[in-house]
Amino acid sequence: MDRGKVSVAAFFAVLGMVCAGNASAIPEIKETLSLSNAQLGFLMLAGPTGTGISYLFAGMIVSRRGARFGIALGTAGYMLAVAFLGSCFLVKPSLPVWILAMAVVPAFGNILNISINTQGGLVERRLRKSVMGFFHGNWSLANLLCGLSLLALSSLGVPIGWRLIGISCVCSPFALFVFGGLEADGPRAAGVPREGNVRLRPDFALIQLGLVALLFLGCEGAVFEWVGVFYKDVVRVVPGLTMLGYCAVIAMMTVGRFTIDRMVNMRSATFVFRLCSVFVSVGLASAALFSAALPFGTVRTAAVTLGWAVAGFGLSGLAPLIYSSATRSKALPPASAVTVVSSIGFIASFLFPPLVGTVSDVWGLGVAFAACAVLVLAGLRVRMR
Repeated sequence: MDRGKVSVAAFFAVLGMVCAGNASAIPEIKETLSLSNAQLGFLMLAGPTGTGISYLFAGMIVSRRGARFGIALGTAGYMLAVAFLGSCFLVKPSLPVWILAMAVVPAFGNILNISINTQGGLVERRLRKSVMGFFHGNWSLANLLCGLSLLALSSLGVPIGWRLIGISCVCSPFALFVFGGLEADGPRAAGVPREGNVRLRPDFALIQLGLVALLFLGCEGAVFEWVGVFYKDVVRVVPGLTMLGYCAVIAMMTVGRFTIDRMVNMRSATFVFRLCSVFVSVGLASAALFSAALPFGTVRTAAVTLGWAVAGFGLSGLAPLIYSSATRSKALPPASAVTVVSSIGFIASFLFPPLVGTVSDVWGLGVAFAACAVLVLAGLRVRMR
C-alpha cells in the first residue's frame, strides 16, 4: 500500500483516539464541577475559543511551512494538551485552569486537523481518486476502538484522568513511528507550489462550502459533545454505559467511511452527501422520539442506540466530502482552502454548545437533537464539487 497514504491515515487515527478521550471527559467534567446543561454548554465555549485563536496562525503555518510541519507541531501540542486535561481530573484545580485545559486541546487539534486534511488532499491528487473517506474511516475506527477501551476501563473503575494520560502515552510513540512516511510539501519540496505569498481571495463557491461546514459540522460536534450527557440524563443508563451511544455513532461512522469512497466513485459526491443528510435526520429524530415515547428499560436503550447508529452512518460522509471538496477549490491552494472552510465552519463551535445546552435546560435534550434533525435536511439542497 502507498506509504504516504498509510502515514496520513495513521495521523487521522491519532486524532480519532484523542477525540474519543475528549468526548468521554465531558460528562465527567459536568459531574466533577457540578454543572447544569446550560453551564456546561457555556463552559464548552473554551474549546472554540482555543480553536479560534489557533486559526490566527494555523493556516499561515501550514501554507508557509507545509502540512508536514503542521502535523508535527499539532501532534506534539495535542499530546501535551490531553495529558494536561487528564491531570486536571487528578489535582482538581480552580475553574480558570479547567478552562485553559479545555481550550488548548482543540487548539492543537485544529492545527493537526487542517494539516492532515491538507495532506489527504495532496494524496488524492497524486492517486487521482477519492480516498478521503478512507482517511476519515481510520479516524472513526481509532475513535471507536479507543471509545470501547475507555468504556471498559471506566467499568473497571479506572479514573478518567489516568485514561486521558494513557491516550497521550500510547499515541506519542506511534506518531513518531509513522511521521517519516508523510509527503514532503514544504516550500522546498520539488513540485509543490509555495503558498506563503498567496493572498486569500475565496470565491463564492468556497464561502458556500464554509456555510455548509458551519451547519453540518456543528451538528456533528453537538452529537459528539452531548451524546454522553444524553445517555446519562435522558436515557439514564448505569454510569458504565454512558459511552454506549457514542460507540454506536462511531461504529457506524466507521462502516460508512470505509464505503464512502466507492459510493462517490460510482455515483457522485453530491448524491452521497444528500443521502448522508437523510440518514442523520432520521437517526437523530428516532433517538429523540424513542427516548420520549418508550418506558425506561433495555428496550428503550436499544431503540435509542439504534437511532444513534443510523445517525452515525449518515455523519460518516459529511466531513470527508466537505474537506475533499475544499481541496479541489479553483480559487485557493489546498491548505488555504481547507483553512477558509474550517474557519467559517468553526463558528458553529461557538453557536451549538450553548444553544444545545440552553434548549435542553428549557425543553429537554431530546428536543435539541430533534431540532438538529430538521436542520440537517438542508443537505438535500447542497451540491459538492
